[in-house]
Amino acid sequence: METEDVVVTGRPRHIGRIIKRIREMKGMPQYLLASEIGITPQTMCEIESKENIRKSTLAKVAKGLKVEPEYIENFDEEAVMNNIFNNCQISGSAGGGFTSGSVINQASPETIELLLQEIRNLNKQLKGNGEA
Repeated sequence: METEDVVVTGRPRHIGRIIKRIREMKGMPQYLLASEIGITPQTMCEIESKENIRKSTLAKVAKGLKVEPEYIENFDEEAVMNNIFNNCQISGSAGGGFTSGSVINQASPETIELLLQEIRNLNKQLKGNGEA
């Protein structure tokens, strides 16, 4: 292999782990991303375990995650977390909580429904324990 063919990023890159991290940060279950891009959950699991994947696969996964392939290739979790932290506004209202236009407004209806279902399940568990 010629040295011109080698891409040096200055740090180790495991594309599968990066894909998994982005998917998790978006609150997207593995099966949902797999369905979005027309593959089985098992194949999605294999992709997330690989250090390197084909550009065509990267393009499909990026489309399913609604990001550019370059975003995955250049992903920097620390920069993302700083961006989220800097764009979140802590509410002073009695209800508390936070809003983040850059994260929450981009959630898909499926993701929002999954989160709402999880909240309902947690509320049921709290009521069952006499805490709510």
